[in-house]
Amino acid sequence: MAPTLLKFGLLLLSQLHLTWALVPRAPATSSSASNQPQESSTIAADCIGFQLAQLDDDCTKFGIDREVFLSLNPGINKDCTNLLAGFVYCTKKADGSSSSSIDTSAKPTAATATAMTTMTTVTKTTTTSSATSSVAVVTPSPIQPGMVDNCNDFYFVKDKDDTCYSISQLKGKSIDDIKKWNPRVKGEKDDCTVWLNFYICTGVSG
Repeated sequence: MAPTLLKFGLLLLSQLHLTWALVPRAPATSSSASNQPQESSTIAADCIGFQLAQLDDDCTKFGIDREVFLSLNPGINKDCTNLLAGFVYCTKKADGSSSSSIDTSAKPTAATATAMTTMTTVTKTTTTSSATSSVAVVTPSPIQPGMVDNCNDFYFVKDKDDTCYSISQLKGKSIDDIKKWNPRVKGEKDDCTVWLNFYICTGVSG
């Protein structure tokens, strides 16, 4: 009887072990919460200089004093932990202007400064004996908000010294046209500041 009982006990033990092995375990959870950065939504209202934040940038990467940068971008915390790559931040403001803030949450949210392209169609009407024709124009990205819809020529602002004046000279356009096609540029009558690492319109159809 003893060997039979021993075999039965071993069989029962093996079944219990198999059952335990098949019981699903709840996945381990982390006790620490993810510290996600918050989107900055304000810049100085009188800002005339802008720069796109790159990956791993902090408040010292914009060529100005850290405290000045924080005063121009009140949405950024004092430790600069919520600075987001792909967002535009203020780096310069007009002398003697108001220091109030405006909402800039509608600014483009590109994940990197690398340009991706989207398609838009600009219709050009040509007088012929039979029909009109349409030409598809590739609009690059990122672009400044408010740019006119019928733009068919673009300039990528890659140099921090680029201004409306220098671009107008290069493209053979007037400064007034540059401002009209890109309403968000800011500055004086004879010049203006454009966003670094963004495309602006330098020609339109029609």
